[in-house]
Amino acid sequence: MKKLKTMLDTWTLQIFGRDRLDYFCSNTFNYLTRRLNPFLWSYDLQARVLQRRKETPEVVSFELLPNQYWQAPQAGQYIELSYQVAGQNLERAYSISAHNQHSFWITVKRQGLVSSALHETLQVGDVLKLRGPLGQFVYRGQKSLLLICAGSGITPCFAILADLLAMPAELRPQIQFYAQFSHPQDTIFAETLKQWRAEGLQLDLAYSQTPAAGTLPAIKIENFSALFPHFEQQDIYLCGPEGFKQTVIQALENLNFPAERLQIEHFGGLQTAEVDWSESEPLPEVYFSAYNYRIQMRPEDRQKTLLELGLEHGLNLEKGCRKGYCGSCKLVLHAGQVQGQTQGKAVYICSAYAKSERVVLGY
Repeated sequence: MKKLKTMLDTWTLQIFGRDRLDYFCSNTFNYLTRRLNPFLWSYDLQARVLQRRKETPEVVSFELLPNQYWQAPQAGQYIELSYQVAGQNLERAYSISAHNQHSFWITVKRQGLVSSALHETLQVGDVLKLRGPLGQFVYRGQKSLLLICAGSGITPCFAILADLLAMPAELRPQIQFYAQFSHPQDTIFAETLKQWRAEGLQLDLAYSQTPAAGTLPAIKIENFSALFPHFEQQDIYLCGPEGFKQTVIQALENLNFPAERLQIEHFGGLQTAEVDWSESEPLPEVYFSAYNYRIQMRPEDRQKTLLELGLEHGLNLEKGCRKGYCGSCKLVLHAGQVQGQTQGKAVYICSAYAKSERVVLGY
């Protein structure tokens, strides 16, 4: 039955298209139609699993067919999905590793509660509730790019690279791609990476545990400029485990690389604990340089995030998920200290607080 439903939903979406189907279903929504097909006659964004593909012993990709509420993503964005584990509905974020007009892929490493459950129980024909596409980790028209990733952090960088390679050569930016894994058998998208490299792309692999011939060394703070001699002319996109990202961020800070030219993808628990203030500490002044606007904090502002503070003063600050996932609110810390979610000098102001007497934020 799942196979038949999958075939019918695929055919319906391809023949009628999402816009026409949205109009038709919204005008025929009732108890009977919802019982007939709750995937299409629904108020929720949902996706049906079309296929599973094993990438490595610990990584599986899932092709998902979204219903009519789906909006085409930009390469590098992600979705949040809801999945039931041990009787609880849990949400997790996954980058979109590939997409076309009808479907998209997510690539999942077996780690953690939800990802392990997807590996073990998610089958072709199953339906997931989604949010998205979300995120600002996307190509912005720069002329020269350095994409740095590690482990399953390759997924958004892989998607960006695939889209760029589909562009006419004369419109394509200069691209350098570096992907680091523990062992050769852990290489995600190995065949495609091999093909791109054979076609002349500057694409380098590194293995931190078992170095192999024809690969680069693993990134360390002290070898960054040797590995990437042209980094000063490049805009950098970074995704990977926290330790890996912090190594790259520290190397770039030591080399005085401009924070506004570093794009970082972040998933995971955010540090949203309130600031532990002493009554004797002076109240901070927060300066939003892009708006030339200063805010002298009051006692009642002590536990407000930087985003809340700015919005209350009428600033038109970017905001999205307000969970620290999407990066819409990200600003650069030019002076002072903050507490909460940061990546180097990048501050996720929806989940960060002023901590020093003066804080300067900008782009």
